[in-house]
Amino acid sequence: MSFFEALFFLYLLFPVINEKQFLISNAMKGNITLEKTEELKTTLEKFLNSDEIDFGLYEEPKKNHSEFYLKNSFGKLVFFKFDKELLSVSNELENFSCTSVNEEQFSMVKYNADYKPVEKIVWENKNTVADSKIILKENWKYSGEYIFSTKEDLKNKKNYEIRYSKDFLPLYVVEYCYIQNPESTEENPLPEIKTLVKKNFFSYDKQNRILSDEEIFYDKKKEGKEIYRKKNVYSYTGKSENADFEFYENGNLRFSINYENDDDFVETVYFPDGKFMETKFINGEKVN
Repeated sequence: MSFFEALFFLYLLFPVINEKQFLISNAMKGNITLEKTEELKTTLEKFLNSDEIDFGLYEEPKKNHSEFYLKNSFGKLVFFKFDKELLSVSNELENFSCTSVNEEQFSMVKYNADYKPVEKIVWENKNTVADSKIILKENWKYSGEYIFSTKEDLKNKKNYEIRYSKDFLPLYVVEYCYIQNPESTEENPLPEIKTLVKKNFFSYDKQNRILSDEEIFYDKKKEGKEIYRKKNVYSYTGKSENADFEFYENGNLRFSINYENDDDFVETVYFPDGKFMETKFINGEKVN
């Protein structure tokens, strides 16, 4: 852990214990004034045992915001603050990480040598270590044409398995949740059961425009039993900047929009008995 990452933990998790920390805490909270600039710079230099720190401060009280940054001797940003948002960057061998903080949470994202994210951890922003619990974890793996991600939402008790294209467009998302084990009792409590909730499928054209997105919902209490599905289909005819659109419910066409140009189009509602109702728009105005 670098100094700047440790700085965040000092600021978030502990009370003020000495003058140095008080100065650093004030800088982070935006309470620093221009008169304190040199004093803070000197203190930080001594703390880091280095005289190669580029310290910068920008304040505009009328706009109620301030910027605060630190750079290393190579001119690279290692710490930045804007209002109540904080960002720290650190290098670990060939990799680097970014740590950010706001009033509600703080997170750390690690990247590989190609500057692609490989791990993310999010904590709640509380006053103590015990209360600052991890609420989200996510990992990425890169394999050929695809990117695979696993995400654990601890706060909402949900898990996700995601497959992306090489352009980081989602192709396939599986969502799980945890439910109470029906055989669990007060005398014999059992762990919650991980169960399938939903699947999402996405497709794109060669220009990375969305062609379709489909959601399939499952019965939480009956693993794998499908209860409902819906699908959106998009077509790019070149007649309009807008894509023609079709909405399907459980495999049945329910609604569509077809464009003649940007302003003229027809909306159609399809009913279960095979009948349908069309509504025409000319220059964006409904005509029937």
